Formats: sequence, structure tokens, C-alpha cells
Amino acid sequence: MLGYLFSAAAVVWIGTFVYVVILLQRQRRLRLELEDVKRMLDEIKE
Repeated sequence: MLGYLFSAAAVVWIGTFVYVVILLQRQRRLRLELEDVKRMLDEIKE
């Protein structure tokens, strides 16, 4: 019975870790895209 509990907890923690990694990747991609947009706006202003 404890094996199932451990397995369930491990799956939840692994899932949480994967979700956080995916969120960090998306945040990085959005930050890079925002920097590109800012750069494009600066070029338009000039």
C-alpha cells in the first residue's frame, strides 16, 4: 500500500517539475520575443 502512495507522490512531483520547466521555457521565449518587439519599435522611432 505504501508503494502506491510513494508512486503517486513521485508522479505528482515529477509532473510538477515538468510543468515548471515548461513554464520557464515559455517565459524565456516570451522575454526574447518582447525584446525583439522593443528593438523593432526603437528602429521605427529612429
